[in-house]
Amino acid sequence: MDARKIVEEIIGLDEKIAALRDRFEQAPEQERAAALERVLEETRKATGEEDPLPLAMVRATDLAVALEAMAAKVLVPGLEHENPDVRHMTGEALLNLVEDDLERLRPAVDHALERGGAAAEEMIFVLAAVDDDEAPRLIERFLVHKDVDIVVAAIEVLADAGDEQSITVLEEYVDDPREVKVDADDESGEQETWRVGAIAREAIEMIEKDMDKED
Repeated sequence: MDARKIVEEIIGLDEKIAALRDRFEQAPEQERAAALERVLEETRKATGEEDPLPLAMVRATDLAVALEAMAAKVLVPGLEHENPDVRHMTGEALLNLVEDDLERLRPAVDHALERGGAAAEEMIFVLAAVDDDEAPRLIERFLVHKDVDIVVAAIEVLADAGDEQSITVLEEYVDDPREVKVDADDESGEQETWRVGAIAREAIEMIEKDMDKED
């Protein structure tokens, strides 16, 4: 087959894919979401920690972004996958929801809070990449989680965000006695035990320093 025929075949396939996508998007959202959930669940189970992303997973994730009410429910489980590429692709897909409206991400926050664990921690870092003044308010919701690691992740991201309004919320945690292991500041690879209260106080100090720089 010569190059000209190959190009024509590629174009023909692209046109067929576009037509199929249009037909798919005309189906009821609940049906589309159920189909995508099945594909994503199957491909996630078949994908190991170091495996390349399956094309089926990439395509299904792309189609899930076009969902309305059910996009978050379909996508969020990918945040807790052992494969970092799966987590990254899922995070990028969730960020694409924000291009239209931050409100589209609120259901994802709800699902992540409900699932807890890696899904909740990853969602915090997804929110950290959102360029919206209301993003810190969504991150603050993770402060009430029962998992102390999730609480600490939220505190650290709020400190980096430098949002003045977060100080009032963080002040509620300055006497929190719960302890957590954190990486040492040096490059020893060792961990240190910190109280949540101490981390909250340090976060407040970081935000206040940022405020002073702006002044």
